[in-house]
Amino acid sequence: MSLSYTPLRSVPQPDIRGSILIIPSISIGNIPQLSVDLLIHSYNFTKIGYLNDLYLYPFASPIDYVSTPSNEGIAHAIEVYYSSPLNTTLIQQRSPIAPTYTEPFVNETIVPFIKSNNFQKIVILNSSDAGLAEGVSSGDIKYYEAEDLITADFERLTISKNYEVVDNSQQTPNSKFVSFLLEAFDLPNAKSQSQQSQQQQSQQSQQLQSQSSGLSEQQLKDRNVALLMSYVYEGDNFQDAEKMTIKLKDILNLLPQEDTKLIKPVSWQGAYGDKSVPNAMEEGIFG
Repeated sequence: MSLSYTPLRSVPQPDIRGSILIIPSISIGNIPQLSVDLLIHSYNFTKIGYLNDLYLYPFASPIDYVSTPSNEGIAHAIEVYYSSPLNTTLIQQRSPIAPTYTEPFVNETIVPFIKSNNFQKIVILNSSDAGLAEGVSSGDIKYYEAEDLITADFERLTISKNYEVVDNSQQTPNSKFVSFLLEAFDLPNAKSQSQQSQQQQSQQSQQLQSQSSGLSEQQLKDRNVALLMSYVYEGDNFQDAEKMTIKLKDILNLLPQEDTKLIKPVSWQGAYGDKSVPNAMEEGIFG
């Protein structure tokens, strides 16, 4: 098990090697995190541990729940969940990355956890501003397989009217987290958002290889890395998160397949004004 991972002593540790891994990025509307919330509570994922939060803002809170509060422990900044029936592992990141620490967070926390467990498939959840991307509309969700990420500069990918992947130099740069994560997988065309020269980028790539933090192109294909991107406008993004979850459910063939209602945790209540306004002092000023 990776040194970046701390197991919960109160939970028997399952063997997560060879499972599917879902990783959310911190991006517009927090849609990836909201989608992971829906997966956790709709499919009864079990929290089995947490990752090193050295590069995240300090965070601790009561454990999120649906109907009955939990008295067991606290919520951590970045947690690991697992479902045995689905053979799927989730990472839920509840705190943003501290400025300038995205690259060490990816290389020292996320990548070691991935490499130590040899996941059969890795799906990265991301969201982007629909107003800054050409060829897409708000609410569009696009799925990029490893081949798409290898054969095109991902930061310039858009979707044509014929739903073909095309290259567009005006495309909004991808999030730093996703860019560095793709670099760690040694994607030939995945570039960071830094303003460094081509020579500096090449030197960094060589350094990553020498430190054995990168993976070869063949290993990338073997691990079956994919990215699910939601194009949205920031605001009330609960519905966008539900759409992403349904899309992910279809892609991974998660059961049950019928249109069951997704379960929302209590932390969603009142976030966007969907909770009634208190009309008496005994209800409290803030409800």
